[in-house]
Amino acid sequence: NEKKIGDDFTEKELDIIDMICDGMSSKQIADVLGLRSRTIERYRDVIMDKMDVKNAAALVMFAVKHGLYKGGKK
Repeated sequence: NEKKIGDDFTEKELDIIDMICDGMSSKQIADVLGLRSRTIERYRDVIMDKMDVKNAAALVMFAVKHGLYKGGKK
């Protein structure tokens, strides 16, 4: 029973990863999800922690490499 990388992330985190990969700012993501941008920043920190990356570029590379980015197909 092999564990997938995607299993480490909640559905909301995966949505946020998608939007970050699409180049959206925390404010834009917050507007789409009806949350505060501070909340999105916190999600971003948790996601980067889980991925063990230090910045948004590394987050995007991790997401693409591990098949977490769906390419805007919502």
